Amino acid sequence: MFSLNPYIDLYVIFLLLYLWECVVFVRPHQLLFWTGVSGLFTRMQMCSPDSLYEFSKGSVMPASIFPFSYSLAARLPLLSACEQGIIVGSVISLARKRKRKPRVVIPWTAEPDFSDGRIVWNSRSIVSGLSIEELARLKEEWKVLKEANDAGNDAGNDGDSQFSAKRLIAPDEIERIVEKERTVRQKLRPLLLNTILYFLFLFVMLPIFGYSGVFVESLPGILAIFTLFAVAQAVLFFVTARKILQRSRLERFFQALLIFVAPPYALRSAQRLYAAALSDESAVTVGLALLKERERDAMVDCMIRDLKHPIHDEAMIEKANAGRAEQEWLIALESIADRSVGHAATNDTGRICPRCLQLYELNAKECPDCLVRF
Repeated sequence: MFSLNPYIDLYVIFLLLYLWECVVFVRPHQLLFWTGVSGLFTRMQMCSPDSLYEFSKGSVMPASIFPFSYSLAARLPLLSACEQGIIVGSVISLARKRKRKPRVVIPWTAEPDFSDGRIVWNSRSIVSGLSIEELARLKEEWKVLKEANDAGNDAGNDGDSQFSAKRLIAPDEIERIVEKERTVRQKLRPLLLNTILYFLFLFVMLPIFGYSGVFVESLPGILAIFTLFAVAQAVLFFVTARKILQRSRLERFFQALLIFVAPPYALRSAQRLYAAALSDESAVTVGLALLKERERDAMVDCMIRDLKHPIHDEAMIEKANAGRAEQEWLIALESIADRSVGHAATNDTGRICPRCLQLYELNAKECPDCLVRF
């Protein structure tokens, strides 16, 4: 596996570590948005949670290897109200090959723990893998739902609050996301420029030195340039992170230190800040704001089909109330859909699943992916 040249071995290890950094882990309650292979001239595209590399807690999905391509795993709606309490779990689930993670009803009187990237109740982790921003937003959503319930507002219906389905797809909310994303990109420009130069040095200049046979003779100069890029990347990250995330100085310092000593991690620093800055936003709003018209219509149609044919949880106590949140989202999304969503059941060759539109034999009774009965 290893060559006789230690420099080549180190470079191969570096390449493998960088490829690992380019992988995105998408939780079951998230959608992945990314700017395609190059990221230079394309707007956001959406990837559903399905992947060939699925695990019980999410999917591993490859992103672009280029540092100027951004990706973002945004959260689908997770909280909704019923008579017994607050339902924790995805209201919209676009998964095809994976059953929806069971939703849990937490009583109104209970106080779950929002910490360490998780929502914990009765010593059980209900949702995990949440960022600091996502956790703060969910905690605020929880507070809004409880206040609405305490006020006797239709058993926790949040009405026109900032977290309601109607509000999250409102034009001003979509415009806010567009402006926020534009501002984040502008603040990331100095860091991104240095990242691109750093990337070219590591992936273009170093191989040229290696193939030309002057790598060892040029090693002092190469190390000097490498150190210069590493210091610049760490400093720019430290400054940019303060502008975008408002993190503590100590936390930013340790991240900058890691960027200085780990080039694979450093090359994804701009992408990491971009994702963190928008991670607390709703995936529905992000899609409406950043996707092209065709991709946006496809996302809305897919969500409408999912809401009309949901994968219900067998253990849900109040299916009628659980469906109320789905109905609110369905009404909201249908109000912005350009056309009605077709739900063909059969054709000449077989049955079509009304949820995922996959074709099956005429005698099929259930979609094995969606568990929707024909």
